[in-house]
Amino acid sequence: LASLTGKYKGDFFILHFSFIELELEQYGGPGKTSSDSLQRIAQTLLDMAQSYEVETESGYEIPIRFSHQDVANLLHISRVTVTKAFQAMVQEGIIERKQGHIRITDLTKLIHLAHGDFFP
Repeated sequence: LASLTGKYKGDFFILHFSFIELELEQYGGPGKTSSDSLQRIAQTLLDMAQSYEVETESGYEIPIRFSHQDVANLLHISRVTVTKAFQAMVQEGIIERKQGHIRITDLTKLIHLAHGDFFP
């Protein structure tokens, strides 16, 4: 997959999230699919951004601190699923995490994920 990042950035995004969906499937919880969990996590981040966001030069920061376990408890999914979803979003440049805070760096991609559209 690393060789795809330079030439086919859009295709890499699609392939990467397809791969993440397969990885997350085993952790999605009873009756949950990986894409459902990823979509619900993205929706939660958007909801938090609308309620608490602070606009900065590099994106929208959610100024409250919360853990992966907090999100997992809220959505009734495993902490591992939340961790893998956050890692995928960081890798794709959708969010940044720093000292327990999240900064949304690509709002458009996050909105796509929240609507269940895994294609940029």
